[in-house]
Amino acid sequence: MKHSRIVQLSIPLALAAGCTTGPVTGQLGDPGVALPFSGYTEAKGALITTHVLNNPGDSLANAAFTKIGSGIGSVLPQQLNDPQPAYPWSVSARALTQTEWPPGGVVRLKAMRGTSDLATFDAAGLSCAFSKVQAGMSWITAGQACSSPYPNPSLITMVSASTDPSHDVTSPSYLGIRSGLPAYPGLVRPDDREPTSAHYYDTFAASLTLTQFKSDYGFTTGNVIRAVYYNHGDLGLARDMNCVATTINSKAVTACYVSNYGRQPGGKHAPAGFGADDLDPQTALGQALGVQGIATLPFPSSANVPIATVAMVYNAALPAGARVQFVVYDAQGNRTTEAALDHGGLVALGAPQTPTTANIAVPDNCLTCHGGSSSYTPSLNGPSVVSNAHFLAFDPAGFEFVTSPSYAAFAKDPTMSKLKVLNAMVWDTQPAPATLALLKGMYLAPPNPQAINLGPKDPASVYNPTFLPAGWTFDPAVDEKKSRAARQVYNEVVKPYCRTCHSSHDAGLLDFLSYDSFLTNSYSIGTMVCAQASTYPMPQAEQTQVRFWSGPARAHLMSALSIPGTCKP
Repeated sequence: MKHSRIVQLSIPLALAAGCTTGPVTGQLGDPGVALPFSGYTEAKGALITTHVLNNPGDSLANAAFTKIGSGIGSVLPQQLNDPQPAYPWSVSARALTQTEWPPGGVVRLKAMRGTSDLATFDAAGLSCAFSKVQAGMSWITAGQACSSPYPNPSLITMVSASTDPSHDVTSPSYLGIRSGLPAYPGLVRPDDREPTSAHYYDTFAASLTLTQFKSDYGFTTGNVIRAVYYNHGDLGLARDMNCVATTINSKAVTACYVSNYGRQPGGKHAPAGFGADDLDPQTALGQALGVQGIATLPFPSSANVPIATVAMVYNAALPAGARVQFVVYDAQGNRTTEAALDHGGLVALGAPQTPTTANIAVPDNCLTCHGGSSSYTPSLNGPSVVSNAHFLAFDPAGFEFVTSPSYAAFAKDPTMSKLKVLNAMVWDTQPAPATLALLKGMYLAPPNPQAINLGPKDPASVYNPTFLPAGWTFDPAVDEKKSRAARQVYNEVVKPYCRTCHSSHDAGLLDFLSYDSFLTNSYSIGTMVCAQASTYPMPQAEQTQVRFWSGPARAHLMSALSIPGTCKP
């Protein structure tokens, strides 16, 4: 942003004793580098000290801090929109040790004037204050309005992104694992799971090939809606999505298949990149939209070959709660019982007789995201039943679109119109209540108090990228801090990393429909995210893990929920 440096260095903001304008909560860094602090105070030539939490694992209720720097503020005031002058200060604090700031974890800092803690900000708070001061507001009032909205406004939480749980590919339990199924406790050989997955397919007579699937569900004759996009929000792949809405035996059927692209470059043409650094989204989109290669074995003739194709069907003829089924097809279009969702899954596919925690078996790997309240009962004798699985909303907030003029028909604007049609199809598949709420919020119709909110099914509705669910919306006139904290946590944490999968929960606290329910779950969220000590470590997909741990999300999550500890892998 053009004014970002001006905001940090030149806009004086304060609460009662002053404030810290840098560093800010959510800022990235690492131990071993000296930290510059800056801010403002009402007092001329004030002594400012900076501090770090002694032990990153300390409870915040009993926090003790060590001084890491000190300095004297300016005696020359700055005057901005207020009779009260502002005196700038800066402190060059010493570098932190790896004990004080473990690599990959968070660190908590603060600045003090005498015995008083100084208020802090995050990047959004600085922008907020800049705008208010530019509009003529007193710098003191702007500081009060835009300082940290979290329970302890004097704490600065910085993030080290030097490592994350997904780096440990030898332990892929982080990566989309859906353990805890009675039939599959602990380590399991992929080969041992194949029979029950095959029987699952037999239960509903899954099409043997992708070509047959297209024929069985009307893709050769129906009105196929196709959208191509890169999904940052889950697997880190380009998706060629195709869906039809039809009827079979007078019952409504929605069928989709999505071919996934993103093979690593360098002539390998084999393993999926899953968001690897050497495979950018535009390259993956080019693989999906370019002239298709031939799926020769063991490696395809080019990178322009699907890694795998996943199909989903909603069939209203099936019993309620069991109407959604899954099928996976390999690069050659043949039905397969296994699909890798991450690098750990690729390792497991290559060693089918080696016990692993990687979840590559259909359908329970699909259920990791397509049904937070779902269940799978595998059997070799009776029906293998999937219950409460759901179609997910197509969430453009996590998508990237092709930019090459060669594929203008698949650029953002035409694809957004296709995604609205696809979301209207999802609406008709009995999705979870939270998914319906998401669809209603994402597609804003013109105000009409007499109308029923039909989300993407309303021809007049348009995609609203900034919507905030009702449960995360608070009147700033009643509780300004809670209003800002909720918006910040939703936009920095829930929206990019949680909402797609958690909206598949049928009910309860885990659908994240409200900020209050999110706060109620603070202990379990902290355990699943920071300690990764759970059957369901969060986020559950490798690509989501990498993105979550490489950005500021942990700082906002821990600050809002008062989660103690360092939150390192």
